[in-house]
Amino acid sequence: MKIVLLNPFRERSDHVAPDLGLGYLAAWTRKAGHDVELIDPNNARLSCDALHKLLCKVRPDVVGIKVFTQDLKSANKTFRFVRENIPGAVLVAGGAHPSAVPEQVLHMLPDVDYAFKGEAEIGFARFLEFLSGSCAIGDVPGLIWRDGSLIRINEQVFIKNLDELGMPAWDLIDPRDYSDTAETFRKSFPAAPISITRGCPFPCTYCAGHIISGKPIRSRSIEHVLNEIEYLMKEFGVKEFNIVDDNFTHNRAVVVSFCQGIIDRGLNIHWSGSTGIRLDSLDEGILDLMRRSGCYSFYVGIESGSQRILDLMKKHLTLDKIRRGVRMISRSGIDVSGFFIIGYPGETREDILATISFASELPLFKAHFFHFTALPATEAFNSLVNDGKICGLDDSMFMDVSYVPDGLTPQELKMLLRKAYLHFYLRPHVIVKLLMRLGSPRQLRLIMKKMINYFSNNKSAGRKGHRL
Repeated sequence: MKIVLLNPFRERSDHVAPDLGLGYLAAWTRKAGHDVELIDPNNARLSCDALHKLLCKVRPDVVGIKVFTQDLKSANKTFRFVRENIPGAVLVAGGAHPSAVPEQVLHMLPDVDYAFKGEAEIGFARFLEFLSGSCAIGDVPGLIWRDGSLIRINEQVFIKNLDELGMPAWDLIDPRDYSDTAETFRKSFPAAPISITRGCPFPCTYCAGHIISGKPIRSRSIEHVLNEIEYLMKEFGVKEFNIVDDNFTHNRAVVVSFCQGIIDRGLNIHWSGSTGIRLDSLDEGILDLMRRSGCYSFYVGIESGSQRILDLMKKHLTLDKIRRGVRMISRSGIDVSGFFIIGYPGETREDILATISFASELPLFKAHFFHFTALPATEAFNSLVNDGKICGLDDSMFMDVSYVPDGLTPQELKMLLRKAYLHFYLRPHVIVKLLMRLGSPRQLRLIMKKMINYFSNNKSAGRKGHRL
């Protein structure tokens, strides 16, 4: 069968990287003997119409789209186009949104035939067997399907040994094709994302990461990871790696083995971490080893400068621990940047101002501020629905400011978010430090473009969306 896997079209996408999830899915689909094409319209600079014309040209048997909640309307548009113009194609939705609302997703995407909950590598390969008649529908892990008027959801299956995943289909997500949309302050190009662990055991109320990969943390063998790094260096000239795990540093032994393995193999690389570093998992010894192995930058989830709000978020961190941790990282010679949320339920203007002040107090390289979004399946979302604060899955989720705490207005939240960015970045020592990190005129042009986009269209995006 001819399979097309794709990310949905986005009007604005400042940060685009090779999609590991689709890359792994493509590799498994190939292994099952099928012809696979992977389309990233945002990196290819395709308009929505151009994407649809390309699909008509390819005329696939199966179309699978990775859907985040923010992509629901765009994905719906593409599914409808394919249904009308390639009526024989089987339409499948996967990713975070179907995983969060499996009972509702087929109603929200009425043209879709099937969807998947959670990790889909095993399930999608089995699904293709079902389509060819060699597997029963009930034996497809994680499949969401219609049974008359009922919606059935098959049990998820998690791969225990992540080495069995093999490597993504790197030729379909070639890192060399992503240099124009990569992270602004990379040290080297081309750069590639890499995944070492899956799972998240933490109870943060605003996050639903565990619904896809579960709560237990599973890890690839470090030999397998290092072999992939060497392969990417040799075949694609990759010089930098970005670890995209939710909890890379949770297991100290994994971090030590990874860093020591890089040193022992003499791999001359730079690496960073975009999401998976918890402050309470670090100490001076591990930071020194990380730096010596090529780590130069990572992000930490700070979220708030109000202890009351941190407690409501169930971060299990204190402001003093955050101060000590960020200062320790900064002393190690690794650039540390922070994520912050503005407008969390129960937050006041004073709490937000405390967050803005706290961000500027810390020795951060960069700070990213996001409007709070009540993501489906999170504890915060469920609490707001139960309290009648939001109606659930409606069009308000796609507004610039999708939720406003009591006592504030959408306009105030927008102004406070802009104030946060200006207060943090319009300081001479921060500007000088950022300029010193720029490695080329191309990077300067990229950051100017992002700044113009941000201030001309102040729409908050998710953490894997806008990045300065």
